[in-house]
Amino acid sequence: MSDHLNEIDRNLNDLLERFLRSSFDLFKCNAEYLKEYEGGKYACAYVSAAKRLRQAMAIDRELLVVTSTFKDQQQRTIKFVQSEIANSNGRLEPTVAIVIHLDPTGNTKLKNWGRDVAISILPIDGRLELGEARDIEKHLSNQLFSHDPFDVTGPVSGDNQFFGRRDEAIDLARKLQQGQIRSCLGVRKVGKTSIINRVLKEIPTHFECMTIMIDCSQDDIFELRAEGLLISLADTLSTMHDHGLVYSGLSVRNTESTLSEARKSLEAVILSVSEVVLFVFDEVDYITPGSPTAPQWKYEFNRFWRNLRSIYQECDRRGKPFSLLVGGGIGSLVYG
Repeated sequence: MSDHLNEIDRNLNDLLERFLRSSFDLFKCNAEYLKEYEGGKYACAYVSAAKRLRQAMAIDRELLVVTSTFKDQQQRTIKFVQSEIANSNGRLEPTVAIVIHLDPTGNTKLKNWGRDVAISILPIDGRLELGEARDIEKHLSNQLFSHDPFDVTGPVSGDNQFFGRRDEAIDLARKLQQGQIRSCLGVRKVGKTSIINRVLKEIPTHFECMTIMIDCSQDDIFELRAEGLLISLADTLSTMHDHGLVYSGLSVRNTESTLSEARKSLEAVILSVSEVVLFVFDEVDYITPGSPTAPQWKYEFNRFWRNLRSIYQECDRRGKPFSLLVGGGIGSLVYG
């Protein structure tokens, strides 16, 4: 029995050491240990990721690395990962962990079980040659950013789909409650709208806020000019205030008001409500100088944002700041 246990320990340690050697340029090992859990045994390490990996993974803490020699992975492994993260007293990244295993179907199982508990499990099949650091980095990147090309469900927000980023959404919602400007910018399919949707889901639960959602990809919105968009914001917010609403999509209204009149109207409404006001612009690409559908925004862009900035500053001077969340592609935000 003792010889069998020693063999298990050796195999676990060998698997862990093989990973640490191969990924020497990616991770610095800070601690190693063996641990039993519910009749199984695991080898573990606390590692610090290289700067480029920290940025890619959006992490700022150590990562947990777990090795398991079971040929058929069970959900017990995920429970063990949860337990180790919880017992680390905040030292470990709470939403990401690496699991090295010997299960032919382990990659899929571990990833799916991890999603169910809001942890992004990055599985590595230890039966295969691990290669060099660049091979491991490529594998981890594929695990982080791959998606099913046949999945056309669009943005996600549920805990079982959101890959452990709920805390990130709550933190962003908390900042927006304080009268701040935040953005979710990036290339397509990186999750900008998913983050925005999750923030909108968290705000009613955690904060008092009046939120207007402006989906700039809608024809009636990107066809507006600066005056019309400012007046539409003012009218929507006024209607919400009159009816006690905390959320609304933008109600579009064309106007013959001047830009100055539209700015003063929106400023007055924001100052009149007691709650924090949040404007959420998604698909902002459509109302930028590079708009693919509305060429007038080459000129309206500066007119609109210059006046919205003026409102923001005046409200801040009066102790009534409001918040902005802007989401969209990077390229169209540059004058071309």
